[in-house]
Amino acid sequence: MASLIDFGFFSFLKPVFTWILVFVILYAIIAKTKIFGSAAMGFFAAFAISFLFMVTPGVSDLITVAAPWYAILMILIVLILLVFMFVGIGEDKISVAFEQPWLIWLIVIIVIVGIFGYAATKTFGGDVQGLTSDEEGSDVTTDIAKILFHPRLLGALFILVVAAQAIRLIGGKK
Repeated sequence: MASLIDFGFFSFLKPVFTWILVFVILYAIIAKTKIFGSAAMGFFAAFAISFLFMVTPGVSDLITVAAPWYAILMILIVLILLVFMFVGIGEDKISVAFEQPWLIWLIVIIVIVGIFGYAATKTFGGDVQGLTSDEEGSDVTTDIAKILFHPRLLGALFILVVAAQAIRLIGGKK
């Protein structure tokens, strides 16, 4: 039955949306960094790379899964900033909190890796699970949990933390 809110036809346009998204992002990065020197070379490079993204099925699906999460993240950031402004915190105080560039880069890298990891798990999880799991009924999440909480890995992390603290304390300022 047809309805007014049926977006099923967007699945046919998924490659086009993927191409547009990748092209715009790549062209913006190339134009900002001026890697190729001329705008025409940047345009053709972005065009070719976005075409490769469009025709590669796994990568196209990865972008299709990740793009809505980045949009939700941007909306969430704007809403959080609006909440701070509604309670009386000025724009200058908000910008002071983010004056440390390493803090911004750390947050951006963690969020990008987190969303990319989620999208990669959703896209390639079945393929990876077929390679790693011998049990029936297990999924990728339990396989990742088994790896992260394995006693050998936890022991190695503990030894690394103790060694790092020892180096910090021994080599500290006197």
